[in-house]
Amino acid sequence: MKNICNIIFKTILILIISSIIGFTLLYISYNIPNNRVIKNIVGYFDENNIYINDLKNINSTNLDYYTDSLMLSELIIDGNNKLELTASNKYLFDKNPLNGLKKYLNNESTKQIDYPRYWHGYIFPLKILLLVFNLSQVKIINFYIETLLVLLICLKLNNNKLKEYIIPFILSIFFMMPMTIYKCLEYMFAYNIMLISCLFLLNYYKKLTKNKIYYYFLIIGILTSYFDFFTTPLLTLGYPLLFYMILDKSKTKEKIIKILKISLMWLIGYAGMWFLKWIISSIILHKNVILDGFKNVLYRTSTDKKIHFLSGLKENIKYSLNIIDYLMIISLLILLIYYVIKNIKSMINYNKIIPYLIISLMPIIWFTLITNHSYIHAWFTYRSLSLIIFSLGIIIVKIKNKLE
Repeated sequence: MKNICNIIFKTILILIISSIIGFTLLYISYNIPNNRVIKNIVGYFDENNIYINDLKNINSTNLDYYTDSLMLSELIIDGNNKLELTASNKYLFDKNPLNGLKKYLNNESTKQIDYPRYWHGYIFPLKILLLVFNLSQVKIINFYIETLLVLLICLKLNNNKLKEYIIPFILSIFFMMPMTIYKCLEYMFAYNIMLISCLFLLNYYKKLTKNKIYYYFLIIGILTSYFDFFTTPLLTLGYPLLFYMILDKSKTKEKIIKILKISLMWLIGYAGMWFLKWIISSIILHKNVILDGFKNVLYRTSTDKKIHFLSGLKENIKYSLNIIDYLMIISLLILLIYYVIKNIKSMINYNKIIPYLIISLMPIIWFTLITNHSYIHAWFTYRSLSLIIFSLGIIIVKIKNKLE
């Protein structure tokens, strides 16, 4: 009982400290002069479409300039009351954020809309980067970082004698269309948090003993809530969790319990950090952001005549698959069947693959629960399905090695 109380106390303390740090960073961001930031945006963001496929007829390469415009407009909005700006996170709008941003950059009047229910933590790193680099250069830097992180993870897997998991990992990365991710500001944060979390785990797994692993995933949830714009948050739970299951030598039952505990801690970090933003904004703005937040949660999980509980899953599958992906999935399934048949006479304990099967179900559960959001934004939420690809690849390796 004492241990549980101690965990609860530390969890609440971490959340409160994180929210204070997060709000402070945003406040600093809004106090940074915008002149140089605007200069580094003008001429480097001249898009005419709010949504466009990076590769023709490949829906999974969709670029979301609607949200990118919104994010950029948040960086350059100015006002005398910086505290209110930090709590309200205003963005520009004229039929859509893209038109609003263009009008603002041309010194034309445009509407400003409050958006307090998200943290919008990306404002701080983007503003710092845009003080030095133009928007195109920021995207190139992000490409370098993402590529380096993937390479470092593969190198670490090789050094840890886990090189057989490199191909499943790379295939799952390919499924997410990484050549599109670096071009879109909205996509980069959840993806980078996922990669950094995996790399950190692979490097410091032995130090994340006992309760430390739970606090680690609590912090991942907090960082996801702060920086990500509700794109693919599940990646930051699923990928590190899969690597943790590979490294962990516990029995199957213990692993399943750990999956449940870790998922709960991640969710507490993610939802708890979000809720604290609602509280802070409600106090500063003197408006009920908490009610607005809960209404949005109900809307994003709602169904209607057009959107039923399986619509999110169906739409994500539709957006994610092209002929290349079909070939990849079919190849993986053929390999799985081959190794199952090959080892059919062996005394293999298939219970050991249950933890990976559970994690592979996470995207399906997510799309079923967050139905509305998953259906409407399937062109980027589909990336969570990559967890199934990675899980399937891990299972194939396990069976091939007779579940060693």
